[in-house]
Amino acid sequence: MNRVVRVALVALLCSPLVGACSKKQESEINARPSNADSGVTAKAPPQAATAEKAPSGEPLGAPSWEVDAAPGITYFAIDGVGVVGLEAGEFFTAITNTFLTKDLHLGGDGAVYASLIGGGTYKIVGRNAVKLSATYYDQIAASSDGDVWAGDLRNLYHYDGTAWTTTERATWGDQDILGDLAFDTAGTLFVASSERMRLKPRDADWTLADYRAVLATRPFFHAVTPTPDGAVYVSHVNGVFRWKDGKATAIRTAGRWFGANLQMLPTGWLASGSGSTLTMIGPGDASIDADAEMLGFDPKAFSAIAGDGQGRVWLATDAGVAIVGPGAKLIQHWKPGTVAAITGRVSKMVITKGGPKLPVVGPVQQGTVVGKALWDDGQPIAGTSIQMCERPRMMFKNTPCADAAFGLTAQTGADGSFRFEHVPVWQYGFSIKATDTWSITSGSMTCCAKLTNNGTIDLGSLVLRRGKAGK
Repeated sequence: MNRVVRVALVALLCSPLVGACSKKQESEINARPSNADSGVTAKAPPQAATAEKAPSGEPLGAPSWEVDAAPGITYFAIDGVGVVGLEAGEFFTAITNTFLTKDLHLGGDGAVYASLIGGGTYKIVGRNAVKLSATYYDQIAASSDGDVWAGDLRNLYHYDGTAWTTTERATWGDQDILGDLAFDTAGTLFVASSERMRLKPRDADWTLADYRAVLATRPFFHAVTPTPDGAVYVSHVNGVFRWKDGKATAIRTAGRWFGANLQMLPTGWLASGSGSTLTMIGPGDASIDADAEMLGFDPKAFSAIAGDGQGRVWLATDAGVAIVGPGAKLIQHWKPGTVAAITGRVSKMVITKGGPKLPVVGPVQQGTVVGKALWDDGQPIAGTSIQMCERPRMMFKNTPCADAAFGLTAQTGADGSFRFEHVPVWQYGFSIKATDTWSITSGSMTCCAKLTNNGTIDLGSLVLRRGKAGK
C-alpha cells in the first residue's frame, strides 16, 4: 500500500471501515474494560458472555406516525462555505463560514442547530440564524422543548436557553469516544459512544442502557436516529438495534452495514450509504441495495443522507447531490458545477417537513486550474504526475484519486508548472507523485469553488518538504 503525507490521522481500531483486525489486536481491544468507572448513578451492567450466534433480529415494523408533506426547507452544510438552505426552489445563505461544519441537527422543536469550526454554534429557524455560542462542538442535539446538549472528545455541554454548563467526562474512560447525541420524543437524551450508551431522562439522573440481549461485544456506536413513535435506532459495530420502553431489539439487516450516516426516513425506512451503494431496509423484510445502475449516477462515497415527507431521499456524494424517489429512482442529480449554490462537499443535510421545490439545474460550469509544484528549497518538482479530486485518499491501492467519482491527472513541466482543463466548479484537494510516492499537498476547500465558467484560477505554488514526501 502506498504511503502519503498524513495531514490528519484518525485511528479506527478494528472498524469495519478499515478492515479486519489481527488476532493480537482483537485480544488487546477485547481485554479493555467496557464499563469501568462510568461516572453515572446506575451501576454499569457487566459484560455478557460471548454468544455463539448473534440474534438474527426482527424486521422493521410499519411506521405508526403521520408524515408531514407540507413544503419545507433543506439545509446543506458545505465545507468552506457554511450552511445553505433551499426553500421553494431558491437557495439562501443561513450561515457563512470558511471552515468545516461539525454537526447539523434537526431538533425536536423544529429548529435546526449547527456547529461550525471557527464559526460557533447556531440555532436556525427558517432563514434566520442566532448564535448560541462562540464555541463549536462535535455533536449537538435539541429536544422538543428546546433543551440543547452538545459534546466533544472532552466533555458534554448543556444549554438552558441562557447559559452553557459543562458535564465532565473524565470518569467515563479515556478510550470512550463520543459517537452521537439524540433525544427521543419523551425528552430522554441518548449519548452513544465507543464503549457504551448513556441515557438522561428529563429531570432525572444519568443511567446506562442495558443492551446485552442484542449486543455482547464492544459496541463502537456510530449513530442514533429517533422516530416520532418514541423509539430510537442505533447503529453499532455489528448492526442496528431499536431502543424503546427501556428495551433493545435487534433489527434484521441481513449483514448490511449501517454506519455513521444512518438515517430513519420519515417513510419508516432505514437508510445508509457505503461505498457506491445506497442501502435501505423497510417494513417487513423489504430492502433496496441501489448501486450506480439503479441510482442512475455513479457515486464513490456518501457524505450525508436525509429524507423528506414526500418520500424523497436526498443523497450528498462525491459525485454531487442527488434526489431519488420510491425504488431509488433518480429524480434530479446536481453534478458538480451545475447548481451555483452548491460549490463543494456537502457534509451534512437536514430537511424540514416535505422539503422544498427542486431548483433548476444548469449546464456544468467549468474552467482551468494552473499552478506550480515546488520543493521547499524552491526547486521544481519536474516531470511527475499530479492529481486533483474532491478528497485524495491517504490510504489507497493505486493512486489517491483513483477511486474518486471525479478526478483529473496532469504532468508537471520542467519548471514544475501544471495545468488542469475542464474543471467543474467544486472544491478539490491535490496529490503529487514525488520520489516514487504520493503526497497530499492540500485538503478540500482550497480550490476551486470560486472558479468561473471558462475562467482560470492560479493556485500559485504547491510546496513539498524535500525528504518528507510520502511520509
